[in-house]
Amino acid sequence: MKRVLVILFALSFCLLASARFELLTPEQKKAHAAWARKISRDFDLTSLREFLRHTIAERKRFEDVDLESSAIDDKWYGNRVDRLLTCGSWVFERDAQGDGFQLRYYPGTGEREVVLVCKRRGKRAFRLIEVKWAPVRLLVAEAENPRRPTRPIDFAT
Repeated sequence: MKRVLVILFALSFCLLASARFELLTPEQKKAHAAWARKISRDFDLTSLREFLRHTIAERKRFEDVDLESSAIDDKWYGNRVDRLLTCGSWVFERDAQGDGFQLRYYPGTGEREVVLVCKRRGKRAFRLIEVKWAPVRLLVAEAENPRRPTRPIDFAT
C-alpha cells in the first residue's frame, strides 16, 4: 500500500511538473527557427525600435492616451510560440502576408488598445500608415503561463 502511494505521488508530481514545460516537436522547432530567421532577414530590430521611439516622439498622444508614457525597452524580446515580439509596453505583430505589421499598446484601462499600422519599406525603413483603436487581444503574461515565457530571442540559433 505504501508503495502504491509513493508511485501515485510521483506520478502526480510528474504530471504537475510537465504542465510547467512545453516540449516542442521537431516540426515546431523548425517552424519557430524559420520564423526567427524570417524576422531577422526582413527587420533590423534596432531600427524598428528607433522607428517606434521616433513615431511616439512625433505623435505624443492619440486621443486621450499619452503614448510618451509607454515603456520602450532597449531591445526586443520574443515569444516564438506566439510569434510575437515585445519592446516594453509595445507588441510587434507581423501581418500574415506582405510587408505590413502592427505595433500594439494597451494603455492599462478600457477594452481597446492603440494600434500603429505600419509598412516595411526595407530592412531598416518603415512607414506609419495609420493610428487606430482595436479591441484588446489578451496576451498571457509570463508569470501566468510559464509554458510560454517571453524571453530574448537569439536569432543566431
